[in-house]
Amino acid sequence: MPDRLILLPGEKCVWVELKTKGGHLEEIQKLQHRKLEQIGQRVEVVWSKADVDKLIEEIKRSLPER
Repeated sequence: MPDRLILLPGEKCVWVELKTKGGHLEEIQKLQHRKLEQIGQRVEVVWSKADVDKLIEEIKRSLPER
């Protein structure tokens, strides 16, 4: 399973795989990501702090106004 799970309002979630630059996804990770996506789950792989920041901003924009 990916490293992190972000739980969002409305029964939504984002599975997040954390990698470092120069790293790679193992075949078992790719398989697990495909399985999650096949059942309608969102899976993101982040390779840097900039990627994390970008994902957080994207998620924040997608949330309903409070």
